[in-house]
Amino acid sequence: MNDTSQFGEGLVIASFFKAAPTRQRTFVDVGAFGQFLSNTYPLLEQGWNGIFIEANPDRVEAMKIELQGKGGVIMSFGAADKVCAMEYHLHAEPTHNSFLADWYPVDATGKSIIVPVRPLATLLEMANVPLDFELLSIDTEGMDELIMRCLFETSRYRPQLIITEGQSYKDHAALFGAAGYQFICKTSAGNEYGNLFYKYTTNEKAAT
Repeated sequence: MNDTSQFGEGLVIASFFKAAPTRQRTFVDVGAFGQFLSNTYPLLEQGWNGIFIEANPDRVEAMKIELQGKGGVIMSFGAADKVCAMEYHLHAEPTHNSFLADWYPVDATGKSIIVPVRPLATLLEMANVPLDFELLSIDTEGMDELIMRCLFETSRYRPQLIITEGQSYKDHAALFGAAGYQFICKTSAGNEYGNLFYKYTTNEKAAT
């Protein structure tokens, strides 16, 4: 499999789903950015259904070109814990763009745009995503904990496998454990920017 991920996340995904059953073969990528450093892009080539959620309108337009003829649905929204419009802070390196004003200040440009924002559950409902879909990859430059806490507390969505940015959490183990998830691994274990993998283990699976 062609791995386009940053720290080998694609290889972990391939290993997990080699053993785990897949029904819908659906993934959701929040903070998708595009083909560059993507955890999910190669899954399109394997026939998966992909939902790409991206706050940066410039990247949305680029993704329309990158994904042309390859499938996948692109949603031009940010994710948070409410329906609103938020200030999206721009950086010299676009992968550092964030809704948090103090996120990675070393390359902040001081510029921002206003972006429509929705809770992740609302975006999943808009895209008709099953409650127990296979894979959620989320990388929102510091917003992951807020987004996931809202998803767990206000919805029955429980994806089989979640990849999330480790730097975004104060106590990821408590949050995911309370929602029925078990820690698998962290990519780039010695790097604060690595990603966490959690699998859903609760027997009371959400009904589709």
